Amino acid sequence: MISSDDVGSLAHFAKRRKVAFTLLSDSNTEIIEAFDVLNDESTFHSGIAHPIIFVTDAKGVITHRFSEFDYSSHPDVSDVLEAVKK
Repeated sequence: MISSDDVGSLAHFAKRRKVAFTLLSDSNTEIIEAFDVLNDESTFHSGIAHPIIFVTDAKGVITHRFSEFDYSSHPDVSDVLEAVKK
């Protein structure tokens, strides 16, 4: 996961939530902007990444993109798992 939160915030979040995968900090939003997923609207979530899942193949090529621009919405897990299995 890539987040605009700083390393310390992500470490605290991971420990508190018992996250079992790597969290990456992009506090300057360089990567987030490169993938064109920065929320630049004038809302509470402005300046952070939209919640998006990218699925890549073995060569690192993006094969699927699941975009959710509402932070309370999530793609169907079965759809994501099906994309990962391809």
